[in-house]
Amino acid sequence: MDEVSKARDRRLIEALLTESSNEKAFKAAGVSHTVGYRRLSDPEFRWELRTVVDEFVASGVARLRASQSRAVETLLDLLGDESPQIRLRAAAVLLQTINQRVEEFDEDATNFARAIQQVLKDAPTDMKQFFIERLKAQQGAS
Repeated sequence: MDEVSKARDRRLIEALLTESSNEKAFKAAGVSHTVGYRRLSDPEFRWELRTVVDEFVASGVARLRASQSRAVETLLDLLGDESPQIRLRAAAVLLQTINQRVEEFDEDATNFARAIQQVLKDAPTDMKQFFIERLKAQQGAS
């Protein structure tokens, strides 16, 4: 692919990420509808677009996790505030968040256990024995 085409694809990917519709993205990137839809039907272009979207999402998640830590620190600081209403609200938010995370963890653990049970149900007998012995060994080590 030549440099002009690469630059066009970069503009189109950026526009697809920022505009509200394909048509607006095509216009913002300076490509016709025909070229825009042709690029969207190309597996290599879709792979590149998917890669950029994944990186964009991962970056956003990382930023949210970083701000989550700061938010918890703020709530912890507010637990020492002079105002009883602020302390009460901070405590309520912390407890609600903790309970929500525990429920999510429990749900994840339950789903994981179901998946393991399904694997073991379908596994050959010698494989089941292997997994059972590994689990027992890990439980004994903890």
